[in-house]
Amino acid sequence: MTELHATPYDTSATGFYFSDFESYTTQAATHTNDYGQPVEEYEIQFIDGEKYQLFAACSINQCNLQLWFDEIEDLTIIEQAEMYYRLSNLFETLESIIDDLGQKGSISQQSLSDYTYELVDQLEIDEPLKSYFNYDQYQHDLELNGYITAFTYRGESYIAEGL
Repeated sequence: MTELHATPYDTSATGFYFSDFESYTTQAATHTNDYGQPVEEYEIQFIDGEKYQLFAACSINQCNLQLWFDEIEDLTIIEQAEMYYRLSNLFETLESIIDDLGQKGSISQQSLSDYTYELVDQLEIDEPLKSYFNYDQYQHDLELNGYITAFTYRGESYIAEGL
């Protein structure tokens, strides 16, 4: 579960914690500053949970907060990694990613060396010849030519292919 904080831009008001959109809207509707005036604008801060990288990459704010709870929070780990990669590396918009998440390219949770060894194994090169194969150079060429990209999300290694 993700814990967030609505920090008012009004310095005469204190913020509040919430973990779902209903809680946010309920508290925000009746929230006032020290002078009894309604508070309207908040900075949404990520307090606790595992999806802090994705939250930051999505640039969640008061305007797109409902999108976080409706569309993003319950994504699978692979979908999260894809969204994080596309936002952070390809600079796509949040709305365009949601529309075609998982439909182009692929994301796999593995290291670059594991990916390369699996790829070479699929080529069915005879064992005596494999000992001459330069895996490091092949990894380098795959990344340099843009066929794959290695990245880290939530402390795990991922490979993006065809994105």
